[in-house]
Formats: sequence, C-alpha cells, structure tokens
Amino acid sequence: MSNPNIIITSLGIRGKIGELTPNMVLKYAEAYGTLIGKGKNVLLARDTRLSSRMFRNEIINGLLSVGINIYNLGVVPVPCLLFNMRRNNIHGGIMITGSHIPEDWNGIKFVDGKTKTFITSDFLNKIKKIYESKNFKYVDYKNIGSIQKIEGLTGYIHSILDNIDISLIKKKKYKVVLDPVAGCGLTVTPQLFIKMRCKTQIINDSLNSEYPYFPRKIEPKPENLNELSKAVEKSKADIGFAHDIDADRVAIALNKSGKILNEDIVLALIVKDYLENHENCTLVVNVASSRIFQDLAKKFDANYEEVKVGEVYVSTRLNQILNNYSNINVIGGEGSCGGVILPQLNNTRDGPLACAKILEIMAKNDLSISKLVKQLPTKYYMIKERIRYSQDKYKKIINTLKEEYFNYEINEIDGLKFYNKHSWFLIRKSGTEPIIRIYVESEKKNRTKKLSDEIMELINNITKEKSTKEE
Repeated sequence: MSNPNIIITSLGIRGKIGELTPNMVLKYAEAYGTLIGKGKNVLLARDTRLSSRMFRNEIINGLLSVGINIYNLGVVPVPCLLFNMRRNNIHGGIMITGSHIPEDWNGIKFVDGKTKTFITSDFLNKIKKIYESKNFKYVDYKNIGSIQKIEGLTGYIHSILDNIDISLIKKKKYKVVLDPVAGCGLTVTPQLFIKMRCKTQIINDSLNSEYPYFPRKIEPKPENLNELSKAVEKSKADIGFAHDIDADRVAIALNKSGKILNEDIVLALIVKDYLENHENCTLVVNVASSRIFQDLAKKFDANYEEVKVGEVYVSTRLNQILNNYSNINVIGGEGSCGGVILPQLNNTRDGPLACAKILEIMAKNDLSISKLVKQLPTKYYMIKERIRYSQDKYKKIINTLKEEYFNYEINEIDGLKFYNKHSWFLIRKSGTEPIIRIYVESEKKNRTKKLSDEIMELINNITKEKSTKEE
C-alpha cells in the first residue's frame, strides 16, 4: 500500500520528515547519479529548512559514491540554480526544497541537464527504476566524485538587472515591503531593491528558535500574509512582495490598502506588458489559470496555449517553441501560483525577476500598482476548493460531473476542465498532495459561487469528506 506521506511528483519526490528518510534521499541521489553517469557535473542547492541541511549531506554522499562531481551553490532560490545550469558545463542539478508546502515536509527536485529544466515524468521513471532495482553503479576509490563550493548569485542578479530599465525605477525611489518568509529570496530580492534604490522594509526575515521555525505559514496566500498587508498599509509603501521558501513564487500587496492580489493578476500584469511590447507572441499557461490570459492573448493577437498544471509542462512547451521557431516571442507561467516564466532569461518560475518586472512596469507607466490592476481586461472571480479522495470515488465524481454538466465542452489536458462562454471549472488530482483540487471561475461573483456550491455538493455527497476553500 502506498504511503500518503511520500509523494512522487513529475519532477522529484516529496515527503513528511521521518517518513521521507535520509536513507531514501541517499538512494535517490545514487539513482540520479547512476543515470547521469560517472564523471559528470551536478549543481546542488537547497532552501532554508532545517531538514534541507540533513538531506544535503546524504545527497552529497550519494552522488560522490557513483562518481559525480558536485558544485555546491548553497542556499539560493530555485531560479538561481536553473540560471547557473544554463550558463555552465553542467550535466544535472538537484534542488532540496519543499517549496510552498508545510515545513515538516521536504522534497528533492531533479534537473534535466539536456533541457536545463526540471525533469519530466519519463526521466523520473528511469530514476525510479534504478532506485527500485538497486542497480547503482558505485565507483572505486580512484573515481570518487569531487565537491566544490561555488558562488552563483552575482551572475543571476546581474542577469535580472540587465533585462529591466533600472534607471526608470531608480528615479521613482519606491518604498517597498518584502516578506521572504526567512527563505532563499533573502539572498537575492533585497539586493535587487538596493540596486534599484528602493527604500525597503523586510519582515519575517529570520527563523524562530523552536518549532514552528518559520515566521509564518510558507505558502504566500492571502490568509498567510496579514503582516505584509498591515506593514504596507502602515508604512504607506508603494507595494509589498512575498515569496515562498525557494522564491519561485511571488505575491503582491497593493499600495494604500495592503490587499493581497489574486495570483493570476500578478502574472497577468507581466503578460500584458510583454504582449504590448512584443510582436508575434505565444503565451503558454496551465489549465488552472484564469480566463484573463485568453483575453490578453486575443487583445494583442498572440497565440494562446494551455498545458498541464506543473512548471515542467510550461517550461517544456516553451523550450519546444523556442527550439522550433526562431521568430516567435514567448512568455509563460502558472497563473494558479503567480509564477512567471520568461524563457529567454530563465526557463523556470522566477520570483525575484517578477518583483523587478512589476516595479519596471509601474515606473514605465508612471502608475501605482492599484491603477495598473484596474487597467486589466474583464475581471474574473475564481473559487478554489480542495478535498481528500480515494481512487474509486474519484472515478464516480468524474462520471457524475460529466452527466450533470453534459452541455459544457470538456478539456482533458489535465484532469477535466468543463467550460462554456460564461464560466469554467476544473477538477484534477494534485501532483503534490493526496487531494482533489477544484477551480471555478466566471465573470460574475454570484455565478461563480452558485456553480461552486453546486459542484461541491455533488462531490461531497460522493466522498462524504469536508472540503476546504483555498483563498
């Protein structure tokens, strides 16, 4: 029987500490190194979780034992690891991070050295096959790998600054509040703000001495960002930013009110600016993203594509477009988590880059963040729900919804997405937790609520489980 506290995702493994054991991490590192091959080079990075230090040691031992040379970046954001992958002779990468999930969990993300993006499920299956068969290719004394500490932050920071109009931002002297949840963003985002001459207030920048070690819940959702909202309102800041631990995500607090923006709006602001300033564009988002992205693509005559939920699917599709069409400009992201991907710079969700881009857009348009939001096309209302499930009941849920909403068109890219002219809803199994996620959206708040209530009543009658709203 599978362990619900150990989850194999499309790009690695996650688990609850104590059940995701050091030995398990060691063996996965050996399997990954065996697959890459003796004598190859791997970048290693981690987040600030206490368990990440423990797992770092096991990964180092595992990789060295199969002849892998390690270049250790230390504590850096996920996008910094991917940036350095693309600019060095590196054959693989590992990020030790639980990302936005609770601190008593952690995970290992593997990078494909050929594509310089996180691995696909096919790549992971090869790792799993070696792990399960224990077919590790240990080396003799003469071929043990080497380890070297390297600095990778400077080049990454410069790459962001080189791709924004820093002079415009400097003139504005913005007042900014940052909540990095004592995570990897602390190594980068404050430095960006200094370079842009922003007056910066940093909150939640240090770990507690006892559990819970992190100063707030890790995921940058509205209910976890009350301190940021209050700090922005009290200090009369121009904007507030929040990261998760590995800084691939960003949330925004509006000036004056401190209200936390919906994740889709963060990405939409950057997408709108990009499409306004580039021709012959393709926009790629996941199926759980707001319909606002279709509207933006239509307004600026851009191609629009949807892929499965998960950064790797967006990044892979962006790579395919870049490799096959030299004259197309591309931008992508996951509106469902506020993750922006500009593959020409870094083909991964990039929180620090998103912060810099938002400030540039404010300065370029000479508008506050609140006024920029008002310039976006039609406002949509989304409700997100989550509920635990069993496989047999999931099939019954799907069949019931198909019968009930037979007049909707259906997209089966990832789970089931039902849609018509006025609204859509998506039901899919999470890739990181043993839950079903449900997304409902329309142009009218009352229509969204009514549709959500109908769907959840049907699902609750089948599962007999209580659902939880996601803000």
